[in-house]
Amino acid sequence: MKLWPLLVSVVLASPAAAQHKPMVFVAAGLIAADCGTTMIALRDTLTVETNPLLPKRPNAVQLLSACAAGLAVTWFVAEALPEKARPWVYGAVAAIELAIVIHNIREIRK
Repeated sequence: MKLWPLLVSVVLASPAAAQHKPMVFVAAGLIAADCGTTMIALRDTLTVETNPLLPKRPNAVQLLSACAAGLAVTWFVAEALPEKARPWVYGAVAAIELAIVIHNIREIRK
């Protein structure tokens, strides 16, 4: 879990983040919200994780590792693409993560 703050620091200090800081914050914040709402939803013993890359009942380390990997992949893809494409990457990630957070909140409210 100590890797998470380091990864966030590296991502936010990157050239992609410097150019598109609001989009990076939104995408990273929604990835974090996805992790948090997933942890809350999994408190219910009937709720299962629907991400095919994770077990049905992931522990906190597995979940945080997946979130850190998602942030890292987003950053690496954005860094690899031309400058004009980077906002689209962060926007797409933000849109997907927002849909996941909304799904998680609905699961929590059931």
